[in-house]
Amino acid sequence: MPIIFTAAALIISAAIITAEKSMSPYDYIKKHNKDEAFAPAELLYQQTSDDGVCVVFYINGSGKFCCGVLEKTFFGYREAGYGGYRDINSESYLLSRFQESGFDICWGVIDDGVSEVFIDGEKCNIAETQYAFRIFWLTGFWENDPELTKIA
Repeated sequence: MPIIFTAAALIISAAIITAEKSMSPYDYIKKHNKDEAFAPAELLYQQTSDDGVCVVFYINGSGKFCCGVLEKTFFGYREAGYGGYRDINSESYLLSRFQESGFDICWGVIDDGVSEVFIDGEKCNIAETQYAFRIFWLTGFWENDPELTKIA
């Protein structure tokens, strides 16, 4: 009888781990986010870097633009944190610090009039959305507020 319970526990554990590993970063945030301010309503863009950092941009239930950052693990994902939220129309950037994970993320929105964005001279990632704006971001570590440069 104990062998049956052990086998059942192993099978259930394997099923849970497999389900978590097969989720997209956005689906993981939807399932595990407990903070109403960051509860996702619509995915804008997600990307997982080669080093396992997952950046997810989405609209929350209040219509705010949000950034969630996850780290890929053997069992699925670990939340590095949420990089704040902002109005989509804001032209400034947010600098979000994830001290436990050892990196920061600068992120914001640009319109079609901007072709490139640099933060302290380093070229940012830019992603298209289905709306009249694009997302820019860069992960790194900055001791002071970085300088943002937009190129038309």
